[in-house]
Amino acid sequence: MTDAVVYAQVHNALEVIDDLREKVRKGQIVAFAAVGVESDDTTMMWASCTENVSRLRIQGAMAHMLHMYQHGEDLT
Repeated sequence: MTDAVVYAQVHNALEVIDDLREKVRKGQIVAFAAVGVESDDTTMMWASCTENVSRLRIQGAMAHMLHMYQHGEDLT
């Protein structure tokens, strides 16, 4: 789950998407969840998997990511 720290430092969203795509293609990532914030603060979430992954496992990853953001640097 160390990628949460790495991505907190990346300011180019397309770079992150390209890296995610490559990791999924290589089988390094078997599931993901992402949240997007629109200019009016509406939020959207995308999630997908390439193999059976339980909701509990995805929720654990999301909770870990939230923890990393709460204790990490500001993204701006």
